[in-house]
Amino acid sequence: MITKTILFVDDESHVLESMRRQLRNSFSLWTASSGEEALQILKTKGPCAVVVSDMSMPGMGGIELLSKVKSLYPQTIRIILTGNADLENAIEAVNTGHIFRFLTKPCTISVLEFALQQGLRQYELLQGERDLLNNTLKNSIKVLCELLGLANPSAFRSSYRLREIAVYMAERLAIGKKWQIEIAALLSQVGCVTLPRDVLEKYHAGVPLGAEEMQMCENHPQVAEKLISQIPRLEKVAAIIGMQMPPKEKWDGEHEALIHDEVRAGAQILQIALAYDRLLGQGESHSSALAVLQSEYLYDPEFLSVLAEYEGWTRHGNIARIPYQDLMPGMVMAEDALAKDGAVLVRKDEEVSWAKIQSLDSFSKYIGIQEPLVVYVNNQEEVAG
Repeated sequence: MITKTILFVDDESHVLESMRRQLRNSFSLWTASSGEEALQILKTKGPCAVVVSDMSMPGMGGIELLSKVKSLYPQTIRIILTGNADLENAIEAVNTGHIFRFLTKPCTISVLEFALQQGLRQYELLQGERDLLNNTLKNSIKVLCELLGLANPSAFRSSYRLREIAVYMAERLAIGKKWQIEIAALLSQVGCVTLPRDVLEKYHAGVPLGAEEMQMCENHPQVAEKLISQIPRLEKVAAIIGMQMPPKEKWDGEHEALIHDEVRAGAQILQIALAYDRLLGQGESHSSALAVLQSEYLYDPEFLSVLAEYEGWTRHGNIARIPYQDLMPGMVMAEDALAKDGAVLVRKDEEVSWAKIQSLDSFSKYIGIQEPLVVYVNNQEEVAG
């Protein structure tokens, strides 16, 4: 967790002592006498809110240091305080390190305090924005997916499995904005609400489709992209979703170029997650599904090597039979859950959501549910009954 601490970096000990003496009553301070020491402090103690660095220091200079801080700790605010204030260095500092403020020595304590207060304020704004993305936006999208899942279970039953696979890959590939890929996976099937249910079932089951049916399936990502692109801040998410269909050409790109392109990297992860999940749904094992993807030569081999280590599929190894009252959000159905009149309430391989359980309550009271329910569990999961 980032603390509201300010790290001062300067190779002159008297400057650091002056900062400690004048600012210790107003701010929480760390100090370092070199860029290397500063990075070690951040690695050991954790990220801070603001880094203030001199520009000219032996070894690692201030521009290089703040550039590394930007890469490693993007939420940390970066300020230059230097006696070398030529225009060329100032431009390089702003362009390379994305500097928040550029202050020159000598700097009055009032000017410095104001800049630090503004830096902390900017940090709080960025934290608030991150919390909005991590909590409000993602939870709103989760509710939307659950509601759409009630209306069209066939379209949305894979969304949470796709999210799990995509987030796993994004984390291990060190994709910068993992949240974009997570949301893209959750919303990837929005366009499927325009498809007839029987066509969607055939598509997921691998049944051959007619030309018109295939055209409908291939168009659903563009429908979703058009809808989602209207939501502020989700333009790249929409672009990722729009590129989710399998590539039409063999992979011949460069891994490094792909990994640094947010949209293309996110799209490739989503493409792989969709193809892999569909193969599992058609009865393939983890190893055979991976072999199929590797034999197609459509994807970056390094992306597939990450998928090879994925173990989420093992949660389907054990089956439990439980009464309806023990059904919990997050469980995955091993068989269709049926009403007593034979209606399918939750399909096999669908993850049970809170909204789905509320829907099942109505069936339980007025129609009845066939029990026991058959669900997948892992070795760590305990099921009552």
